[in-house]
Amino acid sequence: MNPEKKRLYLLHGLMGTAESHFVHVLEGMSEWFEVIPLDLPGHGNNKVDASTPYFEAAVQWLIEEITDRGKGCCIALSLGASLVLHSALRKPEIYEAIIVSGYTPHIPESMEGTMRRQYDYLMNIQNHDPKLASRFREMHGERWFNTLTSVLEDFTFNYPVFTDSMIKELKVPTLILNGANEKHERDAANQFADLNPKISAGLIPSAGQMVNAVRPEIYNHLALSYFRSTLDQPNQTVE
Repeated sequence: MNPEKKRLYLLHGLMGTAESHFVHVLEGMSEWFEVIPLDLPGHGNNKVDASTPYFEAAVQWLIEEITDRGKGCCIALSLGASLVLHSALRKPEIYEAIIVSGYTPHIPESMEGTMRRQYDYLMNIQNHDPKLASRFREMHGERWFNTLTSVLEDFTFNYPVFTDSMIKELKVPTLILNGANEKHERDAANQFADLNPKISAGLIPSAGQMVNAVRPEIYNHLALSYFRSTLDQPNQTVE
């Protein structure tokens, strides 16, 4: 590893991989960071299969993985964002700064029906969209449906809420950088920034959950600016 570059971990969303979900971030950040794409349990090149239930085992895996690899920054999307926030709350000393996107700390009541419809659709994805199911198999191997089921069960029926008190307790400098299209993502950004002075918030127009892929130039510019300004300030991270 180039000793002049800080580590930057990338954590993807459900049924993606770090490289597929962050292709533009990889291109935009590699000049400045030692970029380390991490595939989550049950996904891509990760040899660890998805556990049932999924979330707690995945948080522990992430803590151990980054502890072994070394302290760094992190950009995380959706599922990955939930994992990095909960791991940062439990072991803040492994992170210098984090950026989360496509994230909400809880499922609003108005979205519960949408989540259930998404669950029903994806659990029957082989009938609804055989090409996508085939793509999942190519990316994750024969274990793909077990991974999909394990994550969906947790996030549909037992969503890992990040409470107001958790937000207030978060010690790692954090930027929540969501798309501006969806009300729940706008609300999440405001909620985090209102409750904790270590948290900054940004909204990127004309973008939804996959904000980093839809508006990559804006996303990379804001992410790099945040890391530079945060890492240049002393005493910003937990020792």
